[in-house]
Amino acid sequence: MPDREHPESSIIVNDRRHFTLGGELRPDAPPDVVRPPDPPLPPPAAAAAAAITAPGPPGAAPPPASPREPGGLTFEAFIESLYSTALMQLGAMPDEAGRRMRPDLQGAKETIDLLGLLQEKTRGNLSPRELQMLEQALYELRSGYVALTQPPVPVPGPIPAPPRRGR
Repeated sequence: MPDREHPESSIIVNDRRHFTLGGELRPDAPPDVVRPPDPPLPPPAAAAAAAITAPGPPGAAPPPASPREPGGLTFEAFIESLYSTALMQLGAMPDEAGRRMRPDLQGAKETIDLLGLLQEKTRGNLSPRELQMLEQALYELRSGYVALTQPPVPVPGPIPAPPRRGR
């Protein structure tokens, strides 16, 4: 707020931008300023399309792939990324050298819980393909987590024959 007794102490704002909001060179810009080049155009959608398949039983026909938005991320790609991360955390995928990874059960639990939260928060807003993909991923990951965290169930041995009574 300017001081009424000392008008020389008021605040003055000078706009030093060389371009207008529309990207045009301002008339009062210095002559040595050159307009920056336009950013490169994104690749065509056909070139950016990626086939993301839902995890499923071997031999099952994958649903048709949906193309990714150029420069964007699809919900299916996000689910696939979280699914792959959880598989690595469960030790079900080898590392880059082909060695079996040690399970990170806490990380796997958090990733599986995140997928469950996404399922809950997106209920009624997913396409059938997205819903199937999310449900299948959760089923497989939860089953794998339980298999790693539950003690093995002992297999009962042969049942002994009842004692014979004398004749």
